[in-house]
Amino acid sequence: MAVCIMILAAAGYAIGWGISVLLKQDEKTRISMIYGSGMRNISAGAVIAAAYFPGEVMFPVMIGTLFQQVLAACYGSLIKRLRNREKGCKK
Repeated sequence: MAVCIMILAAAGYAIGWGISVLLKQDEKTRISMIYGSGMRNISAGAVIAAAYFPGEVMFPVMIGTLFQQVLAACYGSLIKRLRNREKGCKK
């Protein structure tokens, strides 16, 4: 279950990145699209899960929250590394 949730969360960031590249967006817009597609509103899922479903349903929602935060940091590091590489090649 956790692996599936991690793949879905990582795919959100990757899809945002891919679409921003396909649309030839500038760097600031690309970063916004990456985080916008990767960071979903998990809190709404948590409220719905807590209100209408048994406690076991909260597990995937909370795991998704943890993965999103870690993946946001990883993608931020990747963006920074790629930006530094591009600046180094342009000199």
